Amino acid sequence: MLNSLLFSFLAWGGGVLLVQRASGFGDLGIYYAALRVKAVPESLCGVLLAPLLPVLSETCGRRDRSAYNKTVSFAFAAYALICIPPALLQACAPWLTLLPFGQQYHAGQAVVRWLMLNGILFGLIGPMSSILISTGQMWLAQGIGLLYAALYLGLGWWLIPRYGAAGFAAAGFCAMALANVPTAIILLRQFPDAMRASRWLPMLALSTLCGTGGLLLSGAAGPILSLVPAVALAAGFAAWLVWVHRARLSPASMPLPVKL
Repeated sequence: MLNSLLFSFLAWGGGVLLVQRASGFGDLGIYYAALRVKAVPESLCGVLLAPLLPVLSETCGRRDRSAYNKTVSFAFAAYALICIPPALLQACAPWLTLLPFGQQYHAGQAVVRWLMLNGILFGLIGPMSSILISTGQMWLAQGIGLLYAALYLGLGWWLIPRYGAAGFAAAGFCAMALANVPTAIILLRQFPDAMRASRWLPMLALSTLCGTGGLLLSGAAGPILSLVPAVALAAGFAAWLVWVHRARLSPASMPLPVKL
């Protein structure tokens, strides 16, 4: 709850900085239009994986490490499958995101790219806060939230006046990436078996490679041609993810509260 209130304040503060620019209100409209599209898979994760925290807490409480590791692996696989492929597609072809909003929004492609990079990152780190809370490390989750807020404020104060809505989106991505480095290191050290089973490091490497390659290829191609690498990379990542996690994503292996 505290982190939610803090993040709401950060969004408000970033918007206040943005509207100080000459084109600030128009940029703010582009930012929130793209943010609304980005939020669709993330909201789906929230609905489908709402039972994740109680399952993790229960298995941790009865010290069932095998069930706990399976739940962690399923959570990382589900978050990545729902969030990363659509974010990859839109990062490489940002005009798709802005297409429903009209021609006047097409100047915001840099905003879309930064927001979708944030979406890829969310697909990689989505379950981490639940893992920390389930093991009784609430203080650490709150500390990561405060670190994120401090980074967001500093980067936003520097980037938004210079780059507008693109700076707003870039500040959020950079702050989230930097703030979650300690979380990733802690989880890799505390739960090496679960992180290894979830293929988290290969997912991180492949999503980084796909994102970087897609941005480079799409920058050298026109809007229509950019769809080719965008679709290929998103579909390729999804196919790899389903293949390596085929056992964990089957209905029989899902944690009990979300079993089909």
